[in-house]
Amino acid sequence: LEFRRVLRSGDSSDFTFDNLAQGYLSFNYLFDNGVKLWLGRRYYDRKSIHIMNHYWLNSGQNSHAGVGFEDLTIANGKLNMAIFRHEDKDTVDNINYELINNTALDARWHSLPLSQHSSLTLWGQLAVRSEQVSLPNVDRESGIGLGFWIDHKSGKVNNTLALIHQTGASITQADFNPRPVRESDGWVVDQASVLEINNTLTYESLPDFSYQWSVVIRQEDHGQAANSTVNWYSTGIRPVFYFSKHLNLAIEAGFDYVDDEINNRSGSLSKLTTVLQVSADRGFKSRPVMRFFLTLAEIGRAHV
Repeated sequence: LEFRRVLRSGDSSDFTFDNLAQGYLSFNYLFDNGVKLWLGRRYYDRKSIHIMNHYWLNSGQNSHAGVGFEDLTIANGKLNMAIFRHEDKDTVDNINYELINNTALDARWHSLPLSQHSSLTLWGQLAVRSEQVSLPNVDRESGIGLGFWIDHKSGKVNNTLALIHQTGASITQADFNPRPVRESDGWVVDQASVLEINNTLTYESLPDFSYQWSVVIRQEDHGQAANSTVNWYSTGIRPVFYFSKHLNLAIEAGFDYVDDEINNRSGSLSKLTTVLQVSADRGFKSRPVMRFFLTLAEIGRAHV
């Protein structure tokens, strides 16, 4: 892989394989204390709610370069740290592409024991967006992210409770796009904040049955002077019944409610899905899987 060095804000820093989603070098046995070093592009321990396809923490995806270490023992836990560089492309006059350079430092102190079956992870992030003088209103901005999650694993139960808070340039554009939010999308970056609380419970009683249930409460404050928040409330459950090693039936029920003060609208979505699945093996997250499904959905509008 060839790497081009960054000389100033707005220049490109990229591996020459532009469409490479993930490719990195990992050095796992250099130190006797078990510390791992890595560099390149990687998804980097993405945190998601499987049945919603919602990635509530996804620092590394689509990064143009990254470097870090993992599993440095500190007290009763282990520390992971990484630096990611992202490049956000903007179109001027539908012709020229300008680059907005972003850098994020991600730290996770994990495997902190709370009980025999539960552990705590503490997360922190410092994100900086560089100024781009050729684009209007793109000033240097920074932001911080703080949060924690508790993982509980006992017998057939696997549960994760998470809380994260992000401000400014630490707020990401989308689940699969960790570049900072932008003014062109209606954000006042230096005043913006996001708070999310979620819980995911997975239960597997193999070979016969499994399910996942999730809850999300999320508030986005876009930083505007008035009518600036978007609230999202969501819950869903998906039980799976296994007929054989490769054939199973999944039934999913879900409810979402969104209150969008910015556009003065709110509404809900209720859905019920029945899925016949052909998968590689028994197990809630068994892959690959082929699905034949039918969904019934109803939209409810409170006001527009």
